[in-house]
Amino acid sequence: MLPKTVGQKRSNDINSVEVISKVAKTEISPTFDFRAQVFLQCHSKSTGSNDFSTQVWSCVFEPDKNDSTRTTSSVATCGGNTVCIINCETTKVHARFCQRNEEFYAVAWTTLSLGSHKTNVLVCAGCLGFVHLIHPDQDTCYGRIKAHSSPIQTLLFSPTSPTHLLTADKKGNIYLIDIDTPTLPEYKFSWKKLLSFKGACATPLKLLVPDEGKHLLCATEGGLFCWKTAGFVSKQCPKTVTSISELTFPFVGSDEPIVDALTMLDNGVIVMKCAQQGSIVLWDFDNTKTKISSSKKVSVDIIAKLRWSLTKQSYLNVAACHSCSVVAAGDDKGRLWLYNASYAHGNKSKSFALVEPENIIPFPLCAAANGSEISDLQGGTIYNDITCSFDFKYIVVASDNNVVGIYKRKET
Repeated sequence: MLPKTVGQKRSNDINSVEVISKVAKTEISPTFDFRAQVFLQCHSKSTGSNDFSTQVWSCVFEPDKNDSTRTTSSVATCGGNTVCIINCETTKVHARFCQRNEEFYAVAWTTLSLGSHKTNVLVCAGCLGFVHLIHPDQDTCYGRIKAHSSPIQTLLFSPTSPTHLLTADKKGNIYLIDIDTPTLPEYKFSWKKLLSFKGACATPLKLLVPDEGKHLLCATEGGLFCWKTAGFVSKQCPKTVTSISELTFPFVGSDEPIVDALTMLDNGVIVMKCAQQGSIVLWDFDNTKTKISSSKKVSVDIIAKLRWSLTKQSYLNVAACHSCSVVAAGDDKGRLWLYNASYAHGNKSKSFALVEPENIIPFPLCAAANGSEISDLQGGTIYNDITCSFDFKYIVVASDNNVVGIYKRKET
């Protein structure tokens, strides 16, 4: 398979929106004090700066190839038929990958050893069911994997191997595939399906491996499910995993809630959100996993409930910063909600705390290059996804209105 070039476009070719942050009226801890730096319309269609309809679905910071606990200042975003890599320090779009007829929903990073050097590889997927493999250092899309026959909703690399990728499609099919390490200079690779996960009869939205591959959590349009995986080790390929439990929460009235956000702080503390509940919850996976093997329905004890927006909008993700013990979320009006979650590590009791946000950052004022107001953004916008750099210096958001927003923490 011959490599294909990633289309590049420099920052002065990318439509950007001037942002003027609203200043908070109260004193805020520097940890939670952010200002909008720039909004980029880097996923625009042919209408360019007039495109406020392309939905940007996902954003993920690039890992540090020498230290997996850290990130670089670059972030990958996807929306429409385009994947972008943006440097938050320079606010420049360094590379764009476009695929005709595709609509990208998910991106994920991994670090591979190509020859004698470590390098980061970006994978992206969407409505066509393909997993696209990109080597950003060489501006190359070196292959495509036809992993699914329906749209791929979410991607996640397993902690058990840098080439093991979890993929989930709209019909509820979840696979663990090996994308292989390509050989240079031809970028030859041979992928294979390792495992298939069955039993969640709802569209997967987010995946999480909380304990080095022994369990797989899946947030879906019909609840939260967990498979016991025995460390993702399989002697037969492909193998089907059917040992599944449904996790239930006492505060959720619906029997099939939309669980649209799922991530982890550390020490087994899970951050999760059910749509239209007005809160984000934290719970302890270590206290829960002992029940999973013996029951098909497992009731989860909540550590904390974070007060969040009362929006009826679904499919808004949350992010967690491990080093600072902070939870960040956007909402349907373009506001950022920031929470101190450091107390969660010592709270293992069944009585949970109700936590207020440390800061709510309103959507900034926006103007075009000529200074005119942008009517499409006057009421804010829906933040579909959010991600944080490892040191909580940058927050990046992906919006419903073709905007990638970069927020920077105010320096003391």
